[in-house]
Amino acid sequence: MGDEGAVVDKLIKANARVKVRNILKGFSAADLQGEGLAEVEQVIQEELRQDYESEGVWLISFELRDIEFKQD
Repeated sequence: MGDEGAVVDKLIKANARVKVRNILKGFSAADLQGEGLAEVEQVIQEELRQDYESEGVWLISFELRDIEFKQD
């Protein structure tokens, strides 16, 4: 797959962006506030962990930050 930078760009970042966006579509804005945020992060972390481990990469932790809401 390449050097560490290539792994980060091709596997970690690209996969996370797509996966996180798709998972977040299943939650409301209210789910992303307060205690609900921890549950959302856990769902995302488990999904990403499965993807990464199949490629030999360990996901230690995951957290959402700088959440912006857009009105369609």
